[in-house]
Amino acid sequence: MKWDGVRAIAHCTPAGIGLWSRNLREITNSYPEIVDVLAEITDGRTMLLDGELVAPDHRCAPSFFRLQRRMHVQRPAPSLIDQVRVHLMVFDLPPSTTRRCSTIPTARAALNWPT
Repeated sequence: MKWDGVRAIAHCTPAGIGLWSRNLREITNSYPEIVDVLAEITDGRTMLLDGELVAPDHRCAPSFFRLQRRMHVQRPAPSLIDQVRVHLMVFDLPPSTTRRCSTIPTARAALNWPT
């Protein structure tokens, strides 16, 4: 599937969450809703998540056009966050973090991992 988004690496630690572009530009402040969800589901665990930021349209299909409204916005207003919802589609868990991530109930359910 073509996600039609932008690559993002999430670095999750007990100290907080950092989001980075494929060019290693920090984009944490641009996607506060992603940071909030990652903080909740990782619960202070250290891990890397490799994925794609996507902005679904009214048909739930990824729309790069919609995502462009959020790209390069350092501190999006709550109204923009509501208008252009962004999701992180995680497609890779580096091996050093897989075991730790598999202990998170939300991640297990989302990835259909056995308990």
